[in-house]
Amino acid sequence: MDDIPVPVPISTPVYEKFEENNPEISLCVYEWHNQNKCLDFRYISERRGDEYKQVNLLVITEEDRSHYCIIKDLHKLVYNHSKHKGRKYLCRYCLHVYSAEKGYKEHLPKCKSLNNAPQRPQMPIKNKSIKAFYNHKCMQPNPYRIFWDLECLTENLTPEEKTKLTHTERIQRHKPSGYCYVVVRMDSSLNYEIVSHDLYRGPDALERFVTKIEEELLHQEIL
Repeated sequence: MDDIPVPVPISTPVYEKFEENNPEISLCVYEWHNQNKCLDFRYISERRGDEYKQVNLLVITEEDRSHYCIIKDLHKLVYNHSKHKGRKYLCRYCLHVYSAEKGYKEHLPKCKSLNNAPQRPQMPIKNKSIKAFYNHKCMQPNPYRIFWDLECLTENLTPEEKTKLTHTERIQRHKPSGYCYVVVRMDSSLNYEIVSHDLYRGPDALERFVTKIEEELLHQEIL
């Protein structure tokens, strides 16, 4: 902490400066969320890998005073975060709990912390890349079908908006940003024809989607 001005409460730039002065350390700082009875993030290091010395701190705040404690075993501290009673493997970057070491080790290289979680695309297997429907006997005799997809943007919730549901904590809100739908007509010979479609992106995507679907139902006499 040499030559680092320390404001109260300590802000993220102080933690970043500490890591800059200590290139061998990977620092993570947590605080206890009394309402949800779980750990919350104060600062998560971007440093990954076994070459860094992992330092995990728990900050306890009372009014305008803060005290830092070293966390010797993060797994034991959050033991009650899941119902699994055996050995737990905890990711220090996103606090996801694994009951098996294999899943934990597979997760670590892909983890980008809680609010920057990546997606892992799974490519189709060769010669099994085409999906088709064969159980025509199970189909309902409806001449029209509507296929749609909604896209959303995520917004981080404020601490006041976060609520805990059992062992899950809400951290983001999904806000619809766009949609696309296709109305398909099928005759008795199972021939398909696209009779209508719409693609839209905008802040009122959800309201417009509901209105357009209602119009399509009336226009195609689906109701």
